[in-house]
Amino acid sequence: MAQVHALERDLGDLLIEPYGRGCRLTSAGETLAELAAPIVLGAASLRQRYHETRQGKRTSLIVTATPRVLTDDLPKCIREYTNRRPDVDLTLRELTQLEVVEQVANGEADIGVAGLTSETSSQKSKWIEQLTVYEVVFALITPKDHPLARRKTIQLEDLADYPLLNGPSAFTELDVLARLESLGVFRNHPCHVEAQFTATSRTYVKLGYGVALISKRKHEPPHPDFHERDMSVYFGSAPICLIRRKGQPAQSASDDFQAIVRETLGPKQDAKSISIKKNRKKKSS
Repeated sequence: MAQVHALERDLGDLLIEPYGRGCRLTSAGETLAELAAPIVLGAASLRQRYHETRQGKRTSLIVTATPRVLTDDLPKCIREYTNRRPDVDLTLRELTQLEVVEQVANGEADIGVAGLTSETSSQKSKWIEQLTVYEVVFALITPKDHPLARRKTIQLEDLADYPLLNGPSAFTELDVLARLESLGVFRNHPCHVEAQFTATSRTYVKLGYGVALISKRKHEPPHPDFHERDMSVYFGSAPICLIRRKGQPAQSASDDFQAIVRETLGPKQDAKSISIKKNRKKKSS
């Protein structure tokens, strides 16, 4: 407790407060805990990593992810991980959502990073555990000079007026697919490209073949080559999870990777929101 009070004096904020017969973290305490978690995790695994290095052992880690996640979201995490853990032989596998879950559940992979449909999750719930790290939303991408880019607002039915480059197989969310089909989006124009993945969609939108719906991280900056419009008002958002096998023993290589993904891609509090919380705390005290 003395160490906590010393931290409070150093940071100028209350970190814990009375609650019932015990205590709980304040909002400032929760912020500090989130920031300290990766550091604590690294310190906890230091002894194991030291002995592995001294004994000349190399650890392997197999990570599976869906194509969009592996292409758009994970590169920064992978670069940071290989810098921190040069002692680990890292393998990356690009798989479908179902294959990601199956390989983790069967022990063929250590970690999966993917979105999960409720059906897939319930089928494998005995074997896997999941932690939501961030959310993805649908965005409409068009060339910057496209008629839809010049409109202040658009309705979902407006998509039926232009070639949509996504094939039906691109939509694993059945309610999204049903809604687009009911509007005749896939029937009204000849589809020269039936793109399934975001990278393919971007390539052929840039070539002028049509418009496309892509999934991207919430709050991710727009791609400089396109006009992007958030379509979450129509389709909502979907969670992207870290997936691991239940009962999997602690392994520093795996724990470090998960910490980096949470640290890099997880939600962050901006300075303004933290300042507001501090001011509220001061006023209440």
